Amino acid sequence: IAAEAARQLGNYAGAADFLQRGLKNHPGDMEMLNNLVYTLALTPPDLGGRTLSPQQEALQLVPALLRIAGNDGRVLDTVATAYIRADKFSEAEEMIARILRQSKEGSPQWFRARMLTAEIALKNGQKTTAETILRQILKYSRGVPDEDIITANKLLSESAPGDAKYLAPPRGTGK
Repeated sequence: IAAEAARQLGNYAGAADFLQRGLKNHPGDMEMLNNLVYTLALTPPDLGGRTLSPQQEALQLVPALLRIAGNDGRVLDTVATAYIRADKFSEAEEMIARILRQSKEGSPQWFRARMLTAEIALKNGQKTTAETILRQILKYSRGVPDEDIITANKLLSESAPGDAKYLAPPRGTGK
């Protein structure tokens, strides 16, 4: 909980430190390792203060995480995010394909996988493709965590600046 709070407040180094200490006491804990990879992947590159970038550190942990977690959708999402942040888009697309094979259309997991696909398209300069994907998935936002809806809207703003954003349904998501 402390690590997630630190990450949410932008203290990525503190969050990573909490998780690394936790893993020393609980080696092989999938949740902690998953959260560490995710935190490192999201850490701004200049905040690493190490020889390797935080994104490179995250990638070094991916094989162990996949060994422990197998085909767990949450872990595949984390690994896809790590690959995207390290500009390894083909590897990310492989993880996204695995997520989509096991998720139902319209589910929160499907939403995130499609959102990651749009993020890759945007990073590759394919703004129209990203916009199309984002507009499609935002129609399925009910039940999706607010953080993901906000992220999708931010990506939509980048893909279609000046266009009106598609917002969550008026009743909200309840999360």
